[in-house]
Amino acid sequence: MPKAALLGSTKAPTAPEQDQKPDRHGFRGCPPPIVGLSLSALADDTLLTTYEVAAIARLSTNSLDAWRRRKNHPLQWLAIIDGRIRYRAGDVKAFLARGEARRFTTDERKPPSDYKPKPTRKPSRRRADRTDAALQEQS
Repeated sequence: MPKAALLGSTKAPTAPEQDQKPDRHGFRGCPPPIVGLSLSALADDTLLTTYEVAAIARLSTNSLDAWRRRKNHPLQWLAIIDGRIRYRAGDVKAFLARGEARRFTTDERKPPSDYKPKPTRKPSRRRADRTDAALQEQS
């Protein structure tokens, strides 16, 4: 039994901290929902960060970054001072209200049922077949 449990401590023991390198790519996932932030309670002209929009819409921050590179993506954004990206709450509400289906579904990416891939190389003969053929040639 750990010493902390014997002494009545409620704090869980932790692993020793190691010198870990910081992630050079930064945060690249879907953030957890922000407690107390309701999109419906915000005014339409409220500016939201990429992280906040990703948390509200349950999207990856990388998805939002990739969408900004597209010419005609329906989610509008603003570049403010120093190139910082912001989204108006009204634009986010309109984007989420559209409720469009994804462009690609898993069925579209599957090959047809009669699809048979071409062999990449000629199948080699087994070693036993080669020795039998050599014996027949010698006879």
